[in-house]
Amino acid sequence: MFSKKYVLVISTFFILLSNQLISYELVFRSIESINDSTKRAEILILDDNGDPINNIAPSDIIVLENNIDKKVISLKCPEKVKSEPLSTVLTIDASGSMLNNRGFEIAKSAARAWGEALFSYNENSELAITTFNYYNFLITDFLSSVYWINYYITSINTCCSVFNDYCCGTDYNKGFLSDNGNPNGGLNVASSGKYKKILVFLSDGMPNFIPETNKIIDFARENDITVFCVTLGFAMPELLKRIATSTGGDYFQNITNKEDAVRAYKSILKQSINVEPCVIEWESDLRCGRLSVSIPDYALNKSLNFIEPNDSLIPKLKYSSDVINFGNVDQDFRKDTTLKFYALVDSIRIDSIRFIHPDFSIKDGGIEETLFYLQTIVLN
Repeated sequence: MFSKKYVLVISTFFILLSNQLISYELVFRSIESINDSTKRAEILILDDNGDPINNIAPSDIIVLENNIDKKVISLKCPEKVKSEPLSTVLTIDASGSMLNNRGFEIAKSAARAWGEALFSYNENSELAITTFNYYNFLITDFLSSVYWINYYITSINTCCSVFNDYCCGTDYNKGFLSDNGNPNGGLNVASSGKYKKILVFLSDGMPNFIPETNKIIDFARENDITVFCVTLGFAMPELLKRIATSTGGDYFQNITNKEDAVRAYKSILKQSINVEPCVIEWESDLRCGRLSVSIPDYALNKSLNFIEPNDSLIPKLKYSSDVINFGNVDQDFRKDTTLKFYALVDSIRIDSIRFIHPDFSIKDGGIEETLFYLQTIVLN
């Protein structure tokens, strides 16, 4: 009898330990209100290989709204299926700062991890790689070989060492789109993919030219390309956030090391795989606040800020440009440019505008602290 109990204890310990060693991820696909008292979300619970876990019961999940426990009504998961192949493009900044700030080391580590995970999900997937600075370059067209992908990743470099400052800057337009003399925009390469099309855009700096954000979004949508954006060492610009979210993607910002870059790329890949999500419904009265979903058995927790998606009724600000470009400014000189704010839906009060760098300021007294529909400020 003693030996049987002893074996049972050891077996239970082994199972618990095994679960702790495996990394899981909880991904939200969508959230919607069914009625005034019920919400529904599509979720994926994924293991290390990106395969969905579907043997979850409603009692396994905890839903909190503003830290208040909510009753889970139902959880429906499809049968486990193997993910379908993807057509993916990695578009990597090749400006001079990527070389000087060791950005290439981080980008290459993430790219290798992406390739290995991509083909483990489905060996028929395909991967292409492009780079950009003031030009764009095709490192490799679509391939389905980890060996050759790693070979081409090793060859990624910048032309700055050859042409000095001639091509060393950052032009997001070249990264995303082809034009005359630059036929290797990441979106253009992705548009020829055979399967679900994913583009991962990585940069370590702000653009030197104003990005054509609407044109980039329109091209991605017209060609069914989902865009994910990653920034190294700085906060994600609003225009890249907009490109990602407007095409069904996501963004990861201010990454400073290889480990975080690899984690971001693996998270993107897990969000991109073609598997049917689980559908969860719960009792809800949340209109605006904090939503948290936990699965304790898998040490998973996902929290986000939720706003009832009646977007047409929410006051918001629109700007005359997503990027403020001063051009070249000589040392010890100052230069002005203008930015217009538009208040949509209703008037909005702005109490202050703060800059993270002391070299920037608002000229002539700053903003009017009143409700407004249109205001122009001069930035110095």
